[in-house]
Amino acid sequence: MNSGYEFTNMDQDGELVQEIVKLEAKMQQKLGREVNLIAYSPTNGKEDSADSSTGTCRPGLSE
Repeated sequence: MNSGYEFTNMDQDGELVQEIVKLEAKMQQKLGREVNLIAYSPTNGKEDSADSSTGTCRPGLSE
């Protein structure tokens, strides 16, 4: 993991967490294996990204 990121705290957004759980289940069904999605946020408001053009630490991810 890039040191410029930390786990995203989603304790206050149960609806968003449920959406992630649904997506994990959908991916598991399609892929035939367990999937765990992990959310990271830039630390200190910086985007220390490997792909700074998209603002994400996951190159090629557009959404």
